[in-house]
Amino acid sequence: MTRNRHAGKDDTAPPIQTTEPDSSWHQVGAGDRVVVQFPDGRSVQGRLDDLTGDLGAVWVVADGDRRRMLHPSDGLTVGPA
Repeated sequence: MTRNRHAGKDDTAPPIQTTEPDSSWHQVGAGDRVVVQFPDGRSVQGRLDDLTGDLGAVWVVADGDRRRMLHPSDGLTVGPA
C-alpha cells in the first residue's frame, strides 16, 4: 500500500502555465452554437456546453461527437457559429 507523502518545505509544485484566451472566447456563452478553429486549420462546429468563469477551460459537444474540454493554451479559437 502506498501512502501519500505530506508536502514539506522543499516540495514545490511546478508552476501552472496560463494563457489568456483568444478574444473570440469572450463572445460565446453556455448553450451557444460555436465553431472551434484548431491551430492546424481544422475546424468543428458544436454547442458550448459549459465554461469556467475565467475562461480557463470550456466544454464543447461537437456535432456528432462527444463532450471535450478545451483550453486556451491549446491555441484554439472558439467563436460564434
